[in-house]
Amino acid sequence: MESKQYPTSLRLSETEEKYLTKLAYDNALLKSNNEPSLGLAIKHLIREKILEKKEEKQGKNVVISDDINHLVKLTEQINIMIPHLVHAAQISTKCLLGKINDTEIAKKIFAISLDETVKKCGQIQGEEYKNIYVSNDRNNMKTIPIEEDKNQWK
Repeated sequence: MESKQYPTSLRLSETEEKYLTKLAYDNALLKSNNEPSLGLAIKHLIREKILEKKEEKQGKNVVISDDINHLVKLTEQINIMIPHLVHAAQISTKCLLGKINDTEIAKKIFAISLDETVKKCGQIQGEEYKNIYVSNDRNNMKTIPIEEDKNQWK
């Protein structure tokens, strides 16, 4: 890519001239006679600033990306839990807070509740999750297991 040149003239204060001179020496920005090149020092400053802005923008994008990934992960976790909450609520309601003596009736209530849960939110179980580890429980409902040593609910 061809670069166009734009001749420029500047008026520099003594402080600015000293700064550019030091910058030129520090970065070996010298003319053929080994004198500091203020023009090259100015170009160096401009390049550094452009690079700094690019890196800053990329850094912001990484933070935003991390935030989005975190929100996606939380959404996936909530999505997994909804059928379990619906199922548990139905069992609790049908069993009058879980106090039922007849095992056969309890199993029927459990099965009916599971069928109703599938009718209400069964498609959620067909989702593919990319940000969380998923396994299935004994009812083949997706769960989000955790290793025992990481469990904080004691």
